Amino acid sequence: MKNIVIAGGDKRMNCLAEQLFNSGYSFSSYAAGSGLDKEEFLCYLRENNNILLILPLPVSRDKVYLNTDKAFRSVSLSEIGECLGETDTVAGGIIGDSRAVLSANGAKVYDYYDEEFITDNARLTAQCLKFVLNENGIYDFTGKKTAVTGYGRTAKAIAEFMKENGAKVLITARDPHSLGDAVKKGYSICLLRDYDCIAHDADILINTVPAEIIDKNILSRLRKDVLLIDIASPPFGVDIGLADSYGINVVRALGLPGKYAPEKAGKLIFKKIQPLL
Repeated sequence: MKNIVIAGGDKRMNCLAEQLFNSGYSFSSYAAGSGLDKEEFLCYLRENNNILLILPLPVSRDKVYLNTDKAFRSVSLSEIGECLGETDTVAGGIIGDSRAVLSANGAKVYDYYDEEFITDNARLTAQCLKFVLNENGIYDFTGKKTAVTGYGRTAKAIAEFMKENGAKVLITARDPHSLGDAVKKGYSICLLRDYDCIAHDADILINTVPAEIIDKNILSRLRKDVLLIDIASPPFGVDIGLADSYGINVVRALGLPGKYAPEKAGKLIFKKIQPLL
């Protein structure tokens, strides 16, 4: 039998815990609702075998420490890896370069952030965007000129959501080859290098690219009343200080499913880890 441990993350991990409990599984937890403190958590990992450690999405925001609520003491991924052994398994989202430290003593590492999960999570992110818009005074999207930077899975889901709700969507991206599908979907398109020329036209600008692509050329031409939403992961798509110098307010909206739809987001993780239970 697996010794299941849930660690870190946001509300979606609490909902994952509820899903496990309702499905008849016993587990321990750290920084995911009430549970173990840091020392108890690491001690449990060291002293038990056949552990299934379920980590959040993303596993870390800085590639060093476990992604946890600020109220909990920081625990590094290397500390976790040192406590695990060959009989143990780690499951997490967007593990990337952290795989090496988590598997330092032979633990198996499974990244549940696969193609299926990415697609489902992108769709859920788009659905949650309406709450961000509502919180910033936009309830009716009809006719809103909405620019979306990038055209990956999340951008595609957001563009589709906004179009279905009546917005006029423009896709701007660096790669011209990625814009062919956008044309077929009925969106307006513009290469990012040319976007500053028409930036003044946007009511809403949503960035999905994790790089500072919204530069001073774009910021200087945006309307002061534009709603600029940055949902990209670090290093983000815009420098908030620079945007502020141009009088542009930036809403940084990370982890939307975990904030606005934790139950659905928790179920996505549960679905992916079920084969490991």
